[in-house]
This record gives sequence, structure tokens and C-alpha cells, in this order.
Amino acid sequence: MTALASYSTGTVSVAAGGTIVSGSATIWSGTNVRPGDVLQIGSFQTIIADVTDPTHLVIPPWGGGAQADVAYVVWKMSPQRIAGAQVMADVSTLVAALNTSGFFWFVDPALTAPDPSLGSDGQFALQPSTGENVGSCRWRLVLSRNLSRARHAGAV
Repeated sequence: MTALASYSTGTVSVAAGGTIVSGSATIWSGTNVRPGDVLQIGSFQTIIADVTDPTHLVIPPWGGGAQADVAYVVWKMSPQRIAGAQVMADVSTLVAALNTSGFFWFVDPALTAPDPSLGSDGQFALQPSTGENVGSCRWRLVLSRNLSRARHAGAV
């Protein structure tokens, strides 16, 4: 049987009922400790809610009594450690970004206005070939200096 992976470098302190664990000589990074891993101090365990930096963790209210500079173990059990979990988190972040009003709809050069069935009112629509400001949506000209220079030179 394979032993469960763990991390236990340094010592920790946490107040009774506290939600912040402070580490001393710890290196809590995305590799060593992740949200969803289990923190154990003595015989008491809790799920890690967040890793804010290399020396601080966020946990639910600590029920194991005040602890100061004691040994600990982080059991690497987070669902984020399963292959594909980070990809799913990244996809969720991408989808959330695409659902905001900052998403650009690219308009076919043959059209004079954005297709109203795409996007929502107030979203950005870009017609790269003309940069025209038409229709009910806000149009933004997002071109690099090189493309602008090419237009002035008649190359585009």
C-alpha cells in the first residue's frame, strides 16, 4: 500500500477558533499545499480553504485549541491534485471571463453592424477591417501601431 503524500516543513500557529494559520519556515506553494488538502495538528484535522502566501493558510474556524509554533502535517488530498483538475479550474475562469461585458465580438467586414443575436447590448464589437463605429453596440478600434501605419500607407 502506498503512503499518502504529505508536507510538514516548519511549524505553525493558530488561535482557538481562528481562521488563519501562520507558518514559520514554511514554503506553502501551489505544489506543497493546495486548497482542499488536510491540515493536521496533533490529532485534530481540518480542510485548507486557501493558501494566501508561503506562510499563511485560510481554514474554517479552528476547533483544536490554540497552538503556537507546533509541528503539523498537510496531507496532500486536494481534488486539485487529480489530473485535469487545474485544467477544469482554468476553463471555468475562461468561461467566466467570456461571459463578462468585456468580450469582443468580431464583425464580418461585409456587415455594417454587429449581429444582434451574438452577445449582449453594451458589449464591445470590433470590425478590424474598417474600425467603424456603427450600430447600437460600442465599437472599439483595437489595432496595433503597425496596423495603423499599414493603413496609412495603403497596405491594408
